[in-house]
Amino acid sequence: MWKEFLKRRTENIETTLRLDGGAGLVAFQAFFSDSSDQSSEDMSFPNTSAPIVFPHVPLNVIDAYDSQTGKFTVPKENIYLLATRVSTAFGSGSAIFSIYRNEQVLAKAETHSLRQEPDGVTAVAIARLERGEVVEVRSELTSSARIYRGSNTWFLAISLNPSMKDSTPIAVA
Repeated sequence: MWKEFLKRRTENIETTLRLDGGAGLVAFQAFFSDSSDQSSEDMSFPNTSAPIVFPHVPLNVIDAYDSQTGKFTVPKENIYLLATRVSTAFGSGSAIFSIYRNEQVLAKAETHSLRQEPDGVTAVAIARLERGEVVEVRSELTSSARIYRGSNTWFLAISLNPSMKDSTPIAVA
């Protein structure tokens, strides 16, 4: 049921983008696993210097997110909303998840999954990004935590001013 809902939602977004010509929108939504993944094995965290890869990508306007590397390469200067939600397997300890722009942390969230259910945290950032910058999600291992294998672990970005030209000045307070 979740997979069908997601498919319909993505088709609606893509139809809207085609009707208005996209208006310069940059957006992607990627999941750690899809709803059909019934594997009982949770995923160990990658090396903290490597991005977490979200390989299931139902929406990728302008193809700026690379599902092989887990990296979003900014295609044009804009103000972006960036968000990630990561759920850890129950009883697996704690970990920190961060959204990075190049080597700078934009947002950070910490999970403590010591209960008998998965624990999820969300990190959100709004940032002015320049063309060519790279955004990714990384984990900082603080124990033996593992990513919960389910579709509730995701990463997304959307440009907030799609009609903005690269030369438009952005005032940041």
